Amino acid sequence: MIYAVGRFKSAAENSMNAPARTIRIIRSCFLVYVALLVYVVFKLPAHPHQPPGPAFEAAITVLGIASIWTGFYLPRRLRRIAERRLQAAPRETLLKRWFAFDVVSLASFLACVLYGFVLHILGAHNALAGLLFGAGIASMLIWSPGTPPA
Repeated sequence: MIYAVGRFKSAAENSMNAPARTIRIIRSCFLVYVALLVYVVFKLPAHPHQPPGPAFEAAITVLGIASIWTGFYLPRRLRRIAERRLQAAPRETLLKRWFAFDVVSLASFLACVLYGFVLHILGAHNALAGLLFGAGIASMLIWSPGTPPA
């Protein structure tokens, strides 16, 4: 007789955790992608012919910060609107919507990192590029997908 250490999960428990596990895998892939971008930034120093002006740097930085705000605020807001409209929606519809909103959050945080990468490639101040890189990475690490709808 074979005894298993730990607790076996039922099929229902596994299906409930599958979306959250998928989001965690996507988040991990995004973080690996960001790590590769950081590696590229260190290996590929910027050699611009003409550095961007302060107004352009400020505009890109504002876009990066706005994408972080979008990643935290917009999915939550859209989720509330969707819950009001779909009071009796099937679980599958709610689950797809939850998943889509979480992917939007992660993509917004990644956009912030990419704005920092653009600033670096264009030869902007390293402090601004670093700010966007750090803010995007911190947002990905702080963010929590929440619980999938039951």
